[in-house]
Amino acid sequence: MQFDHLVPYRHGGRHTLSNLRLRCGRHNRMREDLGGGSA
Repeated sequence: MQFDHLVPYRHGGRHTLSNLRLRCGRHNRMREDLGGGSA
């Protein structure tokens, strides 16, 4: 499991519990590949 930012860090998202969720590594990488950004 990995932490994922709801609002990507590079888009001003913060490292707060309200902006983080757990995702498996595969889905976290898929989001990055689609340009969604991540932790």
